Amino acid sequence: MGLGWFGAPEHKRWLAYETHALLHYARAAQVPTGFGWIGQDGEVDPSHPVELWITGRMTFAFSLGSAHGDPRLPPLRRPRRARPERPPARLG
Repeated sequence: MGLGWFGAPEHKRWLAYETHALLHYARAAQVPTGFGWIGQDGEVDPSHPVELWITGRMTFAFSLGSAHGDPRLPPLRRPRRARPERPPARLG
């Protein structure tokens, strides 16, 4: 028994197209502190905070795209961490 649609070359082309389209759309979510919530207009919605689950999911998705060798993906940058206002107290 064959794989039918799943093993067909058309299916592989469709998957490649959909993967590229999703990652292209998702690039707009990248913000300095991770990934933001994308609104219906395709832009980051500032009324939503940067959520850890979105940042984790998007980092995973872009990592897979990069591992598949998609040269069109932007490089991921490390999120900026908030700097403490004063240095931590020394122990001891």
